[in-house]
Amino acid sequence: MRLFISIDLPEQLQQQISALRQQVARAGLKPTPSAQLHITLAFLGEQSDAMQDTVERTLNQLDIPPLTLQCNQVHAFKSGVIYLQVTPDPALMRLQKQLCQRLRQTGLAMEQRRYTPHITLFRCKGTPDGALLQQLNDLFTGHTFNFALEAIWLKQSRLTQQGAEHTVVAGFR
Repeated sequence: MRLFISIDLPEQLQQQISALRQQVARAGLKPTPSAQLHITLAFLGEQSDAMQDTVERTLNQLDIPPLTLQCNQVHAFKSGVIYLQVTPDPALMRLQKQLCQRLRQTGLAMEQRRYTPHITLFRCKGTPDGALLQQLNDLFTGHTFNFALEAIWLKQSRLTQQGAEHTVVAGFR
């Protein structure tokens, strides 16, 4: 099964972000469903049931510190992902690094790229233009998006023709 580890946004924050996103109507933009707005800590890809059990044991042993996370500007990856940047709080960065190190120690192959904490707002084909990013930044400027980390989640992602469907496998506090 295709797995990832995430921090979910509180429902009120999901609604705030979704309300702002609805003000941007542009062909080719595919919004992330509100209930799926999250911060990915680690994408694990396709894993066996045995590896899922190993991941769950590893997460059970992880010390999850109290954190307050803050979101600020809108940016885009070259892949066409438009995202709300999460301020890279040192404690969040340590948690993500520790998580990946422990998962690698179990034999799990992990991506080696630099971690950029973010919330995916939209997907589009190609790199979005600067005018769109400016419009989104203008919409999001002045809004405060802070929330406390209460749990991390192991989730399954199933790809369908309508997009990814996320299912909670287990939660960890």
